[in-house]
Amino acid sequence: MLVQLLCTWPMNGLLSSGNTIAYAAETSQNITIGGFESDEEIWYFGLGTEFPGAKGEYVREASDSKSGAYSGKLHGDFSSGGKYVSLGKKISPMDIQKLEFWVKTADATAIVLRMKDATGQVHQQKIALTSNPNWQKVEITKFNGGTSYLHFGGANDGIWHGSLRNSLFCLRSLV
Repeated sequence: MLVQLLCTWPMNGLLSSGNTIAYAAETSQNITIGGFESDEEIWYFGLGTEFPGAKGEYVREASDSKSGAYSGKLHGDFSSGGKYVSLGKKISPMDIQKLEFWVKTADATAIVLRMKDATGQVHQQKIALTSNPNWQKVEITKFNGGTSYLHFGGANDGIWHGSLRNSLFCLRSLV
């Protein structure tokens, strides 16, 4: 069934369970901010409704995980329009030095990461991926830069202001 799902959707992504980690700046400790292991863990799915037409879904996947029992699987179908689907999580404010997570994809060449800082400013960058059957570790240490960087909202000055407030992973249309 997993292969069928991967062939059905134009873009797919799997986010590994237990491996979305933020590194706290002052204590240098690893803090897991998402793991997909519990039904009570709240992830927000979005269809990018400002660009109508995208279809997709987020599911907890038990058949393929990097660690633990589950991963999060994000599907996007842009055959009827739209530009992105997203999976996000609100986070208790924390100062971070690095964000790392694992991704697996059959056909997506990139994901977009949006991170909100203490002022409410959103910092967005594109993360290149390799389409293959293996899990890929992604590490982000520059929150106000990277490929196709843009910022909006909050202070709207392109400067990372203190603590992480939430993060959003987006699958984008190839058009």
